[in-house]
Amino acid sequence: MHIYHNIRSLVEKIPLSPAGNPWSLPQNADRVFEYGKGACPKSDDLFERSVIITIPSRLMVEQEREMTQAIGDAVVDIVTN
Repeated sequence: MHIYHNIRSLVEKIPLSPAGNPWSLPQNADRVFEYGKGACPKSDDLFERSVIITIPSRLMVEQEREMTQAIGDAVVDIVTN
């Protein structure tokens, strides 16, 4: 998802403009930018221990209950095992 090493335009340094910005800016000429997995080890450590749950913006009350129950069950399972 929106984790740095999954963003193709960042990893492959695809410019945001026809001028090649930000990669072609003179201020960045002496800089080496790498955004493949492992470039941010502290973030990677957090991501490895994280769970991402996508939640639709509109749920019916019953769907909310089911999702809440499923998340609660998963947490209990993790804690007890």
